[in-house]
Amino acid sequence: MNNIQDRLNRIIVKSTGKKDLNISPDMRLVEDLKLDSLGIIDLLTDIEIEFGIMLPEDERLVSVRTVNDMYAALQAAVSKATQAVC
Repeated sequence: MNNIQDRLNRIIVKSTGKKDLNISPDMRLVEDLKLDSLGIIDLLTDIEIEFGIMLPEDERLVSVRTVNDMYAALQAAVSKATQAVC
């Protein structure tokens, strides 16, 4: 697992309140992690604060359904932010 995945997993554990949660990429945010719409917004806000980025609105609310979707959106946003700095 890489640094982005580790940090994302820690944020998910914090957001769900389940310290013994074994997170897998195919876990669904609503059905498996039991996050409601407010929980997802809190999760996204925590991710943006942790990584110092803004996730695009389309990825924030429409296309992100699983942990892997979240990781892909996060990785793309971090990559874009890194390129903008260089």
